[in-house]
Amino acid sequence: MRYRWTGPEKTAPGRRHFARVVGTITADGLGRIVVEIRRVADGTLVGASADLETDGTTSAFRWAADTLRWHDRKTVQIKRYNEWHTAIVEDLPAVAVHGEEAGAGFSIRVLGGYTDPAVPKSYMTAIDLLTDGLREPRWTSWWSAAQEDVLEIWFDLIAQRSAGVTARRTGNKLRVRVDRPLADALAASDPIALALHDVTAMLAATRKRAGLGPHPELPDLSELTAATEENLHHNAAIVRRIQVLLDPLADRLPAWLMTSLRSDLSQGKTGEAVSVLRVQLAHLHIDITEAERVELDAVTAALR
Repeated sequence: MRYRWTGPEKTAPGRRHFARVVGTITADGLGRIVVEIRRVADGTLVGASADLETDGTTSAFRWAADTLRWHDRKTVQIKRYNEWHTAIVEDLPAVAVHGEEAGAGFSIRVLGGYTDPAVPKSYMTAIDLLTDGLREPRWTSWWSAAQEDVLEIWFDLIAQRSAGVTARRTGNKLRVRVDRPLADALAASDPIALALHDVTAMLAATRKRAGLGPHPELPDLSELTAATEENLHHNAAIVRRIQVLLDPLADRLPAWLMTSLRSDLSQGKTGEAVSVLRVQLAHLHIDITEAERVELDAVTAALR
């Protein structure tokens, strides 16, 4: 059993999105809060902040939820203890390919879910690579034979239940969730093989529930291992570049922002760190040199 608390909704300017705080008390007795961003129109999850550690009490969750505010249509701020943290709202790039022939109007969307910094990076990277592959037209063509228009894929990597896959129909969507207890990922001798197993099981459950034929081939373990290791090396190099970029900015940025950025980098969240840095430089009217601007643009381009 895991205690979860959901705070009240706060609507963004323009009323296209709303944000809310979801708090969880974990096995260590501490609390974790996440800001969820959802579409007002249909409640679909389109973004989420990084985990923020706090006291493991309902009152702490309520206090944090009371501080939640929209700075603009794309920026949510929340206060944890005495520090403000910023979440940048970007509609998650729905893993959707609209073909001109078969598959037009159908989409596959990977919407993330619950995770933890302790999840092995190799497992998370392999999951990302496998689900990124669902952008290819062959996957949309395969899914177009289903009765539902949308396939939504979720992951609960801190599941408090046995590992498995569930699939449920909701309107024109088939929602598939992969449950993987954190202890399993930590104990795995080969986290990359475990990621391949979980995605394969997810697709098998999708096929069975939707009544579909064989799906396109996934990369084999050797291909996935090579791609994962290359990605990890690339991300490590990007982290080093961002750290070098941040060092001379330490005197110009607020302490809370530096702490938040370094925390993101320690968890490998390079894209989120760069996005927050760019927004806050503009928001706080921080002057940077031409060399710093060129490097920031180069790092941003390297992340695409």
